[in-house]
Amino acid sequence: MFDLFAQETTTKVPVIQTLEDLKPYPRWICYNRAGKLVSPMTGQEATTSHPLCWGTYAQAARRLKLDRPYVTGLGFMVTRDLGITVITLEHCLFEGQLTEVAHQLVETYDSYTEIIANGTGLRIWVQGEPLAPREEERKKGMRASSMHLPATWYAMSAETWEVR
Repeated sequence: MFDLFAQETTTKVPVIQTLEDLKPYPRWICYNRAGKLVSPMTGQEATTSHPLCWGTYAQAARRLKLDRPYVTGLGFMVTRDLGITVITLEHCLFEGQLTEVAHQLVETYDSYTEIIANGTGLRIWVQGEPLAPREEERKKGMRASSMHLPATWYAMSAETWEVR
């Protein structure tokens, strides 16, 4: 049904089943209310193009605790070399229930899935490189992204989707 992947999964990142599987990677970032990136190490403005601004999960969690309310959340940087695809499904969660398409995707990929911050969508973290979504999948609100040079960051909600 959903043929998103151009190749077999890579060996760069093991299968992503929980948030814990992402924590070992030093690709964590913080962000503030304005959506600006903040370095976990310095508390200064950070960029997607400068990996030295990124940090460990522990550093980002510490910065969030120290600098609230200025720092409002944690994010994770994804680059092509990591071999992760993030599938964002917007407007697919209504009163705790998934749309049929979202349910099928969650079941198909059986990977770490979290509810996005606004509470109306999901983000599925999958190992591998995607093909561009077909037109009918785009119309259903699906986006798959694996690479935006130099990096793409995703706000992490840590609110795991559990099959309901």
